[in-house]
Amino acid sequence: MWKTTILRGSIGLLIVLSLVLLCTPGCDSSQDELRLSQTKNQELTQFAAKLEQQLSTSQNTNNLYKQRVAELEYQLKQRESQLSQAMAQLQRNPSRDSTTTTTTRAAGAGSTYKVAEGDSLWDIAEANLGNGIRYKEILALNPSITSEDTLRVGARLNLPSR
Repeated sequence: MWKTTILRGSIGLLIVLSLVLLCTPGCDSSQDELRLSQTKNQELTQFAAKLEQQLSTSQNTNNLYKQRVAELEYQLKQRESQLSQAMAQLQRNPSRDSTTTTTTRAAGAGSTYKVAEGDSLWDIAEANLGNGIRYKEILALNPSITSEDTLRVGARLNLPSR
């Protein structure tokens, strides 16, 4: 029995030795595969880090754009509010549109006024001289005008100084 045990031990030892001898060339290729896998793993890790950095940059840019859009929306709302207030004020005080009339100051002698559609001498005097009754002074400075009926749109009127 002892011989059997020694024989079994020897056979086991031979099997282990042959496996070691057979595995050695295969183990080298396994180590090469392991090194290759480690290299690929490092490359993938670096690539993933670059993608994470790009994502972070994109998110920061997106946040900046969102912030700018919010600022512009706020400014737009403020301007809409100002426009609404101006429109309400125009409705409460329906004087003629100031964009259709222009007044230029001349040195010393008063100013000139460009007649707009719907103007009357009274309105011009009231807006530019502070009192509608002063329309007579405008008539005196502009002899070509004989009455309100002769006001031409675009004509320049001489106005007395305030």
